[in-house]
Amino acid sequence: MAKARMRKLTILIPEDLLRRAQKTTQTGVTPTVRKGLQILAAQDAYEGLRKMRGKVKFGLTFMSCTLLVLPY
Repeated sequence: MAKARMRKLTILIPEDLLRRAQKTTQTGVTPTVRKGLQILAAQDAYEGLRKMRGKVKFGLTFMSCTLLVLPY
C-alpha cells in the first residue's frame, strides 16, 4: 500500500474543546485531530449503511449462525 501524503496544518481550536477531545482519546494533539477527521470522513459510509437498513436480505438466521458456532 502506498504511503499517504501528509499536509501540515495550522488551525485554531478552542482550548477546552481540544482538552476534552484529548482526554477522550488519551493521546496528543495530532492523533486527536486525526481521529476526529477519520470519524468525519467515515460519516458518509455510515449514512449509506443506515439508508440500507431493512433493505438487505440475509440467507442466515441468528439461530443458524449460533448453531454453526455453538453446536448443541
